[in-house]
Amino acid sequence: MVRNLQNYILIIVFSICVQICLAEVREDYQSIVNQHQFSCNNCVFSLLDDFTFLSQKHGDLIFKIEKQCSDCLIEFDETLNVNIFKREFVKSHLYNLKTDSIVINKITDLNTCSNLDIKKLICFVSLKNQNKSVPINLIIINLSRNERKILLDIINENYFSNEKL
Repeated sequence: MVRNLQNYILIIVFSICVQICLAEVREDYQSIVNQHQFSCNNCVFSLLDDFTFLSQKHGDLIFKIEKQCSDCLIEFDETLNVNIFKREFVKSHLYNLKTDSIVINKITDLNTCSNLDIKKLICFVSLKNQNKSVPINLIIINLSRNERKILLDIINENYFSNEKL
């Protein structure tokens, strides 16, 4: 019985440590998520300029990946740029609806053929004046410890089928 109690306490301590580590990781990404929300709520894509790729920076990144790992990228990877992201962002329902908050639910690593540190942030958006939460995914590239860029946001427009803009 004492052995079971020790195992139970060990599991609780381990769970608390994991939750603390996850909270710190989420905190690292919270500013970029908050800026995404702020940009949506104000309907101004330029508020994301510091958190998205400019065409030149994206081109440099593509060149670097191709140099390290030829035939690594698909056509979508090579042609994606801030203008495509902006166009899709502005067409999104989320861009025109006010949100209360965006909460990071889960952060996962995306494995690619390149050696980039790419994360998928699975988030939930709470919509103002509604009892509704909508999932979105943000694909983030960690260029350095202090520099993160949104490569893409994935918003399933089916969640907004009844929304009026």
